[in-house]
Parts: sequence; structure tokens; C-alpha cells
Amino acid sequence: MYCPESSGFGDATDPPLKSGSEHRQFLNCLKKVWKAMEGLVDSGLVRAIGVSNFGVHQIKELFKFAKIISTWTDAEIISFGEIADRHKKTPEQVILRWGFQRGTSVLPYSLKPDRIKQNIDIFNWSLSDDEWNRLNRIEP
Repeated sequence: MYCPESSGFGDATDPPLKSGSEHRQFLNCLKKVWKAMEGLVDSGLVRAIGVSNFGVHQIKELFKFAKIISTWTDAEIISFGEIADRHKKTPEQVILRWGFQRGTSVLPYSLKPDRIKQNIDIFNWSLSDDEWNRLNRIEP
């Protein structure tokens, strides 16, 4: 399942843009489509189902009702989102911190003052060994 536009939840980098009504429409559509995809697995027509281009909040919403969670493209965003929640940071800050701890040159760019402040706020915390290892297992 591909979600090319920002839903009522927004995506990994931007806040929600849509109204409550549009959010409910998105959830209803998501549930119907996912249930139909689960039916394809149950009937043996496909072996696995997954998502692409879903933000953290969209994936969390899907987890609330999905019976089959077998294949996830873009699954790495879940790792970044969970770690971000734990540290009360954004997924982008986790990515920047990960790069910093790896010794990688990371060059974030934004014209938005709030994002610039977030990009700088990566030096007063660090990833645990477990988080570090989890992120390092993500394949490009």
C-alpha cells in the first residue's frame, strides 16, 4: 500500500494538514484497503503485504487494527519514531544524532526557524547501545 500524500496525521517531517473529517476518511479508507489486502493473504493469492511512504503516525494507526503485519517497506521509520518518542525528540533529530554518533557529516537544511532549532538540539543526549545497534542494522 502506497500513501503518496500527507494524511490527517501528517508525515515524518510535517504536522497534520487536514481536518478531522479528512482524517476520518483516511482512516476508513485505510481500514477497508488493508482488510482487503489481508483477505488476499488469507486466500493465498499473495504471500505478503506491506506499506510504503507511510509516516510514523500512519503506521501506528495501522497497528491498531491490522491482523497481518508481515512485510514493511519503510519499516526503518518505525525504529526512528520509537526512539524519538523515548527521547522526546523528532525522528529527524534521531537521524541527525545517529549520524553524529557515527562520525558521519550530516548537513541538515531548513529555512524554518523551529526546524533549525530542532536540528541543533542533538548534542545534549545520545542513543543507547541498544538503539545504536538497532539503527545500524537498517539496510540501505
